[in-house]
Amino acid sequence: MIEIRNAYIATFGRDGQVIPDGAVVIDGDRIVFVGPMDQSPATDDAQVIDARGRLVTPGLVNAHMHFYSAPACGLSFRPAGDFKGILENLWWRLDAAMEGPDIEAAAWIFGLRSLQNGVTTVFDHHASYGEIRGSLSRIGMVAQQIGLRTALAFEVSDRAGETPAKQAIRENVDAAGAFKATPEIRVLMGLHASFTLGNATLAQAVEAAESEGMGIHVHVAEGDADLADAKMQGYAGVVDRLNRFGALGKNTIAAHCIHVNAEEIHTLKHTGTWVVSNPTSNLNNGVGIAQVRKMAVSDLMVGLGTDGIACGMLSELRNLIFSQHHLMAHPSAYFGDGIAALTVQNPALASHFFGREIGVLRPGAAGDAVLWDYWPATPMDAENLGGHLAFGAWESRPDTVIANGRIVVRDKALVDWDMAEVSERAMHTARELWRRW
Repeated sequence: MIEIRNAYIATFGRDGQVIPDGAVVIDGDRIVFVGPMDQSPATDDAQVIDARGRLVTPGLVNAHMHFYSAPACGLSFRPAGDFKGILENLWWRLDAAMEGPDIEAAAWIFGLRSLQNGVTTVFDHHASYGEIRGSLSRIGMVAQQIGLRTALAFEVSDRAGETPAKQAIRENVDAAGAFKATPEIRVLMGLHASFTLGNATLAQAVEAAESEGMGIHVHVAEGDADLADAKMQGYAGVVDRLNRFGALGKNTIAAHCIHVNAEEIHTLKHTGTWVVSNPTSNLNNGVGIAQVRKMAVSDLMVGLGTDGIACGMLSELRNLIFSQHHLMAHPSAYFGDGIAALTVQNPALASHFFGREIGVLRPGAAGDAVLWDYWPATPMDAENLGGHLAFGAWESRPDTVIANGRIVVRDKALVDWDMAEVSERAMHTARELWRRW
């Protein structure tokens, strides 16, 4: 049993509260108490963590991530004039060269960095056309070792040809079977994007997902090339094409959704599709800023991911809010809905796909909690929590991270792993990968 006490407890979720002088008690892999410290049921033998007045939140959720992008840091490539050029000059060359050791090293680096940033649940979207078979099992095994709850997906695409596309579909199906009895690992059918998926491959992937009871994780209208391709084929847009192929619905995650119109927003809402925005990556790639304010007005809640450019969700939260301020030329636009992307929508998304409450501090929920090295210097309550997250806690690091009842970060350091050693191993594989690519 673990008790965090003497804390400001931010519970997150739709009925989120802030409890001053609060306590969280975790027994096994579940939370058993959240409330006033003087009512805590912790037993005398509980491991006590004194927050000393700091902020405690649930473990954070990253709803769209690419572990395999880790070895791209510092990699020089031929400059591109548009997003498709970035894909061709960097990402597709990189994943075509990736092999088993590179896949594992990337998962170790970004998996551990996620934990160091208070992220305990990640929805990863993988590509390694240099080694398809068994790649998701490699990532899943790393995630299990470090204690990171992970949803896996291999990016199906026709860019490498028909045979690799079929192998990618099979990799998703095989991994779903391999991890079927592993509660902290889920597998979705990964799709790259409409413009790299021919009709036959898209239909086969959707059919396989349906027959296996798998969800779908797909990039949607991230760049304008995706929209242009859909229109060239006679569709109103990317959302229209995916919907006609049955790829949307309550078990689908649609990442990005930048180049979509009002009708497509309605379709996403009507089908119950989960939308995930990735503002930092979008700004870096120059692909545009998603119209998430219009989605919110249409009651389509938007989740938040980092797209592999980073691991910190509080920084991503700030970029989501600030990019909307810029887009709308309004300093108050989308603030509350932006906070909800991290504190409400991401927990709801994770809870849906994993089949248990995740990302909230509530009795019965998953035993994840983060003690941030943040002492509020002004009053904090449920009404102004967003202000504290976006303008105070965002630059703080976790002091303690508990994932599924296991302390994985203590005193700002990883408990079971030496990041220097992990990084040294990754350095070796990166050098070999860079030579091949």
